[in-house]
Amino acid sequence: MPPEPLRAQIARSNVALSLATAEADMPLIMVNRGFQRLTGFEQAAVLGRNCRFLQDDTTPVHQIAAMSAFLKDASRDDGRFPVLNRRHDGSGFLNLVFLSKLRDQQGRIRFVIASQFDITTARQAAALAGNDEVLIGTLDTMRQTIGHFGLTMTDSAGLIARSITTLARFAVRDE
Repeated sequence: MPPEPLRAQIARSNVALSLATAEADMPLIMVNRGFQRLTGFEQAAVLGRNCRFLQDDTTPVHQIAAMSAFLKDASRDDGRFPVLNRRHDGSGFLNLVFLSKLRDQQGRIRFVIASQFDITTARQAAALAGNDEVLIGTLDTMRQTIGHFGLTMTDSAGLIARSITTLARFAVRDE
């Protein structure tokens, strides 16, 4: 189980966040209100499940493969992936998923934290910069907190900043 201060930070964040263990199928052990608002799924309905439940047969295979490759690659600690997801009500949205591996002092992956952001339209995509500012602050605070419990997370601010370029590509394609 993750340290209580980490759980508290995830719970109070306005950014959609989920936390999975690195065990077996990476089941979710926590989602916050932002995640629930974005997906329409209540926490009780998702705990113990892998986030794949947000995908369906319309989710492009290459999107799923990119996330799977990242999770299997021990040399990468964070990444950002666009993936077509479905909400509880069945509506689709393009989800920009940020994943970061939390490691213990021996370098083993203990948890994977994910941030989700709806980039379905260029208008929503423009809001990403504000979301990223909040996410960078949340991750900085989280990094300090988990350090007290022997867990580490890479400094992901550069990756987040580069996401604006990724987002611009989607916005241009949507126009």
